[in-house]
Amino acid sequence: MEELTHDFLSFLPAALLTLAAAGAPEVYKLAARRFLERAKSHTASWLYILLDSFLTPVAGLFRVLLGAAAVKSLPFELVRDANVALDENSPKQAIAAVLDALGEMAGVFGILTRKAGVRPR
Repeated sequence: MEELTHDFLSFLPAALLTLAAAGAPEVYKLAARRFLERAKSHTASWLYILLDSFLTPVAGLFRVLLGAAAVKSLPFELVRDANVALDENSPKQAIAAVLDALGEMAGVFGILTRKAGVRPR
């Protein structure tokens, strides 16, 4: 497995999407509430209440989608290595490669792990 370091530009899309997930739903709610206030005199009261009650859940879904896109855009080397291992080797060897990579990452982060006595061969 390669080094666990990246240049900062590889994290830029994830950082931008995280900022968008934090701010864009609030901007959406503000703009939609302003629009609803202007359209209030032209709509029935039940329709205004219904549309207003949907603002917060829609903003929450928007935030979740942007957050998921931010996580998806992170450069996960382990996933790439696991996919390469699955393409090139047998399943047992791929599982062993992933376990080795996880063990290496646990060592990098200082996580105490106990060695498993049995590994697939």
